[in-house]
Amino acid sequence: MLAVRAPALERRCARPSATVAVSLDIRLRLAGEPGLAQVVSYWATGAPALTSRDGAQALVLGRITGDC
Repeated sequence: MLAVRAPALERRCARPSATVAVSLDIRLRLAGEPGLAQVVSYWATGAPALTSRDGAQALVLGRITGDC
């Protein structure tokens, strides 16, 4: 699990363009890593459960495959 926090000037919304671009890049990079599967994020799904109540933070989640 990775929490992404919007910069101070953008904290009113987890969807400012710079934050969206960075978080989508993070999700794509993680999805390409061996040993990770099912990488999803608030920005890819829009699922309210993946963002904080104040909208300043949102999650990128992935499942670790293989031996732990």
